[in-house]
Amino acid sequence: MYLSDVIEKALPSSADEVLKRILAEHVVPAWDDGRHRVGAWGRFDGHLTESLILFAAQPTFTGALVVAEEEAERSLFLQEGHVVGAASNVLFERLGRLLYQAEVVTHADSEQLVATEEKHGDEALLDWIPDAVLAWAVARRLDAVAAALPYIRRGHFVLVEGELDLRGLAALDRDPATVGKKARRQYEAWRHGDDGDEGAKPADAPEPLPSPLERLASREEQVDDILRRIREADLDFR
Repeated sequence: MYLSDVIEKALPSSADEVLKRILAEHVVPAWDDGRHRVGAWGRFDGHLTESLILFAAQPTFTGALVVAEEEAERSLFLQEGHVVGAASNVLFERLGRLLYQAEVVTHADSEQLVATEEKHGDEALLDWIPDAVLAWAVARRLDAVAAALPYIRRGHFVLVEGELDLRGLAALDRDPATVGKKARRQYEAWRHGDDGDEGAKPADAPEPLPSPLERLASREEQVDDILRRIREADLDFR
């Protein structure tokens, strides 16, 4: 089935670009003509989160569970019965923002990291953030995305099969039942007025990084700086 057919019959028109972008970045087409194999689609209510994750996490399935609600788009990536990653265009689920929330980077660096993610994709952060710290943020994003899904009430979902491209980021290995249950527990805690200390720095957060965006001055800038200092000191080499 063509993706356009799915969108026309079951999804709002606003989901078109969402799906195209996510699939182009993360899911390899199942057929040589560029088509993706769509396994299921329809309306999404957050109450379906746990059962839908378990439905998607079949040992024979590799691909993405994409959930869209208005401007928000979230995905869980699954490989042969395991949840291996997630993606989101929601600001508070961006890797740069998650690192800021955990006090790993400054607010200024977080804004630059988020802008880099949005323009060049997650893989662009490989040049700025140490691998271990980035792997922590990837895991944190999966938790954040899964925890957000139960709150959705008027969304749509598509289950798309195909080999995954995680853009060089570390692949996780999460049990889908655990992911679904944790999301449900977090939602129930919030619903009953006990959301814990959600705003606190995570206990396992990495140590704060020196600014990952600082760059050494170029050789020309260093030479210019030396000459400026000489002029200011009014040194006489005669």
